Amino acid sequence: MRRPWLNALLLLGAGLAFAAFAVRLSRSAEAVAWFGTPQERADLCRALPALSSWRRTRILSSLLRDEVLEVRLSAIETCARTPPEPALDSLLLNLYADEALDVTARSKAGLVLLSRPGASPEFLKTLDNVVTDRAFHTRFPELLARYLEINLSNLDAAGRRRLLDEATDSDEPAAEAVRELVLRNFASFRNERGLLVERLAREPGFLERRFLINALSLIVGAQRGAEAADWSQGEVGEAGQEDLPFFEAEWVQDIRPNYELREHQGRLCLALGEGAGGFKGWLKGRDGSPDIGSARFALQAPKPGRYRMWARVYFDDKCGNSFGLTLDGAGLTNFPDEANIMKQWHWLDLNPVLDLSAGLHQAKLEAWEDGVFIDTFALLPEGTHPDNLANGPRSNWTGSLPTSLSFSLDHQSILPGGEPSVTVWVRRSGPTTTAGKLRLELPAPFVMMGPPENDILFEKGNPLCRSSFRARLPADLPAGEGWMKAVFQAPDGTRAEERFIIGSTWGWLTTGPLAPDDPVQQRLAKQTHVSDADLRASFTPYPARGFDPYRTMNLEAAFGNFKNRFVYLCADLQALEAGEVLNLLVADDTAQVWIDGRLAIEQSQGGPGEGRMVSSPLRLDKGRHRAFVRVYQADFDDPEGQDRDRHSYNHCIFKWLIRKSRHEPTTAIQGLPDPLR
Repeated sequence: MRRPWLNALLLLGAGLAFAAFAVRLSRSAEAVAWFGTPQERADLCRALPALSSWRRTRILSSLLRDEVLEVRLSAIETCARTPPEPALDSLLLNLYADEALDVTARSKAGLVLLSRPGASPEFLKTLDNVVTDRAFHTRFPELLARYLEINLSNLDAAGRRRLLDEATDSDEPAAEAVRELVLRNFASFRNERGLLVERLAREPGFLERRFLINALSLIVGAQRGAEAADWSQGEVGEAGQEDLPFFEAEWVQDIRPNYELREHQGRLCLALGEGAGGFKGWLKGRDGSPDIGSARFALQAPKPGRYRMWARVYFDDKCGNSFGLTLDGAGLTNFPDEANIMKQWHWLDLNPVLDLSAGLHQAKLEAWEDGVFIDTFALLPEGTHPDNLANGPRSNWTGSLPTSLSFSLDHQSILPGGEPSVTVWVRRSGPTTTAGKLRLELPAPFVMMGPPENDILFEKGNPLCRSSFRARLPADLPAGEGWMKAVFQAPDGTRAEERFIIGSTWGWLTTGPLAPDDPVQQRLAKQTHVSDADLRASFTPYPARGFDPYRTMNLEAAFGNFKNRFVYLCADLQALEAGEVLNLLVADDTAQVWIDGRLAIEQSQGGPGEGRMVSSPLRLDKGRHRAFVRVYQADFDDPEGQDRDRHSYNHCIFKWLIRKSRHEPTTAIQGLPDPLR
């Protein structure tokens, strides 16, 4: 017979074992998927690729049906990074077909289906019936481009001509995505060189012109110039190319916002600073912000063989430790979190191993998360570490990419009375360009302080040179956005032009953060319009410290960290002419924008993380209008444990832009000064 104390000890041991099992079970991926918070379910998707196929499929089947949109989006992205499963592909097909679902989720689901080896025949058949529909082009531009890319090899000359017509049509809603398709597959358009030159001779708009010059440079293998006549000569070969393993990241060409050059931790590097855009969360892509940042460059493989790509990087934290990179169209991966080093420069090994032919290989860099700084790229034979090579970066003369310009600004939207400094960077594509003149033109009402043109002189062996200008924005004038244009002209005939959207801040008024039970909040929550009396009673000017460098109103910077609070904003604007424009909104966590009491755009989806971008058309009559905004910041707990190095979930931001198109400003809309003045 057992002694009583022994029975008690056995019971205690069994209880402890059961408790340990229960704790472990509660922390399992399945438990998080079914019982975790929306934030936990979204974060879980990062870990799913490491699970077995059976567990991953079971969990994703649940998350793809999740009621929270952000969780669904994260689950869709996971499907794109894991082997295909018939059950999941069937769910993705249903998501695309659900017209009640958010357009972003539908588009992402479709892109996953088209990214599979041997893209889904059933889905391709569905798209066959809609690709000529203008509404499809407007809602699903990336999906259209991917569909066209899959069918590119089947296009005859007339089909390729139609595709180039879309790429150079300023009224085509999918033009930007189609241009990227052409640049990725430039070899397929060598026979259309004459057509591209013909389009250039028609004096197209700036965006179409830049595309044409980039496409011709890739096809011909060198930049000829900026005019159609420059491209009428015979074929040429590649410009001189050194066998080099390293490439300075600041030497990239065709750089697009919000990538910029910046000094960081003692190095000049390519940067996507905090708040700059990128994916604004886990892999949201183009849905994170109007400007996500991209650049092109080329690397030389001296002989055929197996190579690895490396990048020397500095990561701020776990929400700033990834970027997109392709080489010859093949995607390279650069995280998971647990393998990354934070807050110090280090070499990052990019996967997979690449089988490359000798010669030049085209790379495309795309922003994912902000808070990322890149110093150097290296293309090295498999088994070679960058630290084991004595020679550092040398000049990379890449004739297949044209001489290009980029901008660095303290702020993209300037406070009235401000005097912004504008740095223009020139990247030459060959050593024969040694000097030139750089001219900067500003949109009204900005005025230049000092000479508008500076001399440029390149240092020997350095592809990069810069020049700074200073502007001034007069106070108390209507605010808006416009093109800032820089032009570089060299004696050898090299010419480059680039534009950048610069603007001025509107006269925003705000209540500051209000608790749900605050009487002012309860009164404003019932309104869709505010009068001058409301403004005098409850609103004050929005703090200047609350604007970040990238057109975002950072409410945390303005008022400090807060949770479960409402912030109300108001500004007056005027339409110089009646017409339709495009709303672009990024908000965290939710926001509604009313104009003259009518809901103009909203981000209403609950869920974790910084806001995704939403867009909608907006029609305004000529005259004065009032915008009234409600922003809500939810009460998410800050991350702890393994995720403590992520950004706070309580990061309250608001960015609202009115434009002609996503990357083209409109001069028809102006923001007015503070209405209480």
